[in-house]
Formats: sequence, C-alpha cells, structure tokens
Amino acid sequence: MTRKGKNSSNSSKSARSAIDEIELVPTNTGRPKNPVWKHYHQGKETSAGHWQATCKYCNTRWGKGVIYEMENHLASHCLQVPCNILRHYINLVEEKDKEPELGKKRKSNSGIQRKITSSFKKTQMDDLVQEKNITRALVKAFALCGIPWHIIENPFFIDALKQLNPAYNPPSREVFVNRHFETEFTKINKKIHDELQHENNLTLVLDGWSSAKNRSLWNFIILTPERAKLNEMIKERNIEGGGLKTYCKTRWTTVYDSIASVLRLKLILEYINEQHSDLLTNKKIGQIISGRNFFGNLKVLCNILHPIKKAILTLEAQTTTLADCYISLIRLAASIKLLPKNFNANFRQHCLKVMDA
Repeated sequence: MTRKGKNSSNSSKSARSAIDEIELVPTNTGRPKNPVWKHYHQGKETSAGHWQATCKYCNTRWGKGVIYEMENHLASHCLQVPCNILRHYINLVEEKDKEPELGKKRKSNSGIQRKITSSFKKTQMDDLVQEKNITRALVKAFALCGIPWHIIENPFFIDALKQLNPAYNPPSREVFVNRHFETEFTKINKKIHDELQHENNLTLVLDGWSSAKNRSLWNFIILTPERAKLNEMIKERNIEGGGLKTYCKTRWTTVYDSIASVLRLKLILEYINEQHSDLLTNKKIGQIISGRNFFGNLKVLCNILHPIKKAILTLEAQTTTLADCYISLIRLAASIKLLPKNFNANFRQHCLKVMDA
C-alpha cells in the first residue's frame, strides 16, 4: 500500500509539473498587429479586434483605428511625421493601389421598401483593372467638380452607373472617401515629392480665385529653377499673356492656348536653348525648338485652332443660335482653305475630310 501510495503521489506531482510547464508556454492567438501600430498609441478596445488609436507624432485621435486610414494619415496628413516614415508610407499606399483588390460586400438592408438597385443582378466585374479605373475616374470627377461625397450612395446615381456598366458595384461612401480618394491624394503627393527631392532654390508662389459657388480657392505653386528663370525673363521683356500654358483634356480651348503660348515665347525659348541649355530637362526639347519649321508649323496650327476655339466658346454661350453655329463653321472652313499647300498634305486632307463629313 505504501509503495502504491508513493507511486500515485509521484505520478500526481509529475502531472502537476507537466500542467505547470504547459501553462508557462506563451501562446500567441489571432493575427499579428499591423506594423503601422508602431506609430500609434493603442487605446481601449472598442469592438472585437478594433482599438482606439492616437498618432504618436501629432496626437490625432481615432475612435476606432482603421489600418488604411492610419496609413493614409502618415502618408498625407501628419505634419510631424519623420521624413523616412513619410516616404515609406507614401510608397506603401501606392504599392497597395497597384494590387488587385476585391471590394467589400455591402450589408443588405432588410427594410420594407425595395431599393432601386434591387432589380439588377448581383454581378461582379471580371476585369479588376477596369473596376479600379472606373472608381479612380469617379474620384477625380467628384473632387474636381465639387460633387458631394454622399452622392456615391444615392440610388439614382447608382442606377445611372448600372446603366453604363451593370457589372460595376460602386463602393460605399466611407470606402470611397477614406480609401480611394486618400489613395489618389497620396499618389499626387508622391509625385510632387519625387520631382522636388533633388531640386534646390525653389520658389513658392501663391495664387487665388473664386469658384462658381463663390468659394475662395488658394493654389500654392512651387517653381523649380527652370520655371523661375523663364518667368523672370518674361517680366524683363514685358511679354504679356503670362508663361507657358498647359493642355487640359477636359477643356478643349486649352489646345490653342498652349500652342499660342509657345509662339508668344519664341524669342525666350530660342535664347534659353542657345545660352542656357542646362535648364532644359530633356535634350529632345532643344532639338525640337531648333527644328527647321517648328515655329512655322505652330503658327499654321494656331490659324486652324483659333476659329475652333471661338466656335466652342460660341456654342457654350446661353444666347447661341443656329446662325452662330453656321457662321463658325464657315470661318473654320475658310481657315482650312488658306492652309499652305506645302504644309503636311495628310493633315490638310484630314481637315477637309472632317469638314465634308
């Protein structure tokens, strides 16, 4: 009996020691935290797997820390973040945008009233690149046209999108603003950082105007040494009309304005090409400027584009009549007829073909 008692006591001790060893082994359950939490103070747990977050650099607080919002904050909004961390998250946001990603399904509403979108089949786009391009185009349209963000969830707007592409499912307002808009914003910041990273002697210019809704708009422009030198020479020679104009594909009249600005600055561009060729960012620009008929060809194009610009402005006016349209076409036809015979025969034939169509 004593022997058995000793054996039983020894076995119970070994069992307890084994249990103690098992309890001492650390266990890691769940997913590891995202590295972005290194830059945030973790607060109280608001829900399963979600905590309050406070930025360590600027003390910005979130009631619930969302990973992509925290990453976008470090990439675009935090003014106190160190430069190396800023660059890291700018690149990270851009890399994530390149990866194909399936949109989250929306929660179904079990209300009595049916939504206008309920008549459409639950389809999914096969081409994720096309889906991302559509969302990116919507972000730009909303931001540049001043469309309220909540319109993205308006059933009539969704109906219009479905008519254009039934397979496209627009994101929710929260995802549309906090993820897609912030991603585009970060990509623009990255482009600016890349262009200015190795520049010196930058000039800050401020410009302001009012929108169609009488809102004040302020534009901060950073001029590189090349652009600053060009503006300085324009002022010295009292050339009216400003500097080079850029083309904007959403405003057709800017084609003429862009070409006309090059002609207006012909003497300055030739001087820079001859005396300050180091200011040219691309050697091909100098070759184009010094081309035999470069400025002559631009002048001919301006003679064609000027009546087109006038026709567009006439059509956009509220008092336009059919007679105004007819007169604009006559002026355009007359300018095409006056094209030099030795000027690009293919272009001349193309213009005539368009007018005859």
